[in-house]
Amino acid sequence: MQTFNGSFLPSVVVGNGGIELSGSGMTRMLSVPTRSALNIFNKIAIRETNLATDALGLYSFLKVGTDKKARVASVKPGQHLLRARTNGCAWSPSGKVRLNTDVFDTCPVEYMGEECPDAFWGDCLEGIFGTVNNNDVRNLQANAETQTFLQLLLDAVYTGLGNSFSALYNFGNSTLITNSDTNGLYLNNGTAPEDWANYKAQQMDSGTCAGIISQLDGLKSQGVPQFALSIASSDISATGDYTGDIQDLIAQLEKNAKPVLKSMIKNGYRTGTRYVRPILLLTEALFRALEDFLIST
Repeated sequence: MQTFNGSFLPSVVVGNGGIELSGSGMTRMLSVPTRSALNIFNKIAIRETNLATDALGLYSFLKVGTDKKARVASVKPGQHLLRARTNGCAWSPSGKVRLNTDVFDTCPVEYMGEECPDAFWGDCLEGIFGTVNNNDVRNLQANAETQTFLQLLLDAVYTGLGNSFSALYNFGNSTLITNSDTNGLYLNNGTAPEDWANYKAQQMDSGTCAGIISQLDGLKSQGVPQFALSIASSDISATGDYTGDIQDLIAQLEKNAKPVLKSMIKNGYRTGTRYVRPILLLTEALFRALEDFLIST
């Protein structure tokens, strides 16, 4: 136990936990660091329906604590706030403002790539690097040409990162990957075993977070009507084409949609000064079937 007397000037840090004692005049302050940051989102009191943020999720950069958890706080506005006016002092509030806090786990990932710019070393192209007594053969910023090459190298790194994030975002921990791995289906499209092993490791060993497709499959398995629409196996050809009635399939999707989304499909919704309609995402086979249907009609 530690005892402090008098003014804490300068500030005093207690122990290894980062607890800080400080003061000014008659004021004393105790600062205790928490494990996780709190991300606060504020919404306008009168909110217009926004399909992208409300139905698909609001994506942003969040601060994550050392416990690998993210915390999102939002203030929920009161509802049904109005009553007939009275002359008395009766006060019976029905609408209440509440601070909601959601806590969820994250799946941190790290970059496991390699860049090797030494491919030109000892090669006939080494000359474009050596600008001063040929001592810059490994300096990727030695001249304009090598700077251009460095930019190409960085483009390749970020393109690879983008592709990897996209794959994880869509198919992280998907049962489709397990099924393909068990039955060797990945061999049908010519994927090399080494490439498949790296892909599987990225998708299945990057934590417990589920990709969008995995979440949709989970909602379907729970029997949620909006996600439980079945496509008969007889409507899929041996080559993977959709041979069923695409117009009827889309009509069923609309029929099973939630009332708000169904209204958007029928009437559109306002964003800024424009009225727009939601976009229906289809697989490649379904899109081709719809395209063929539109062309033929």
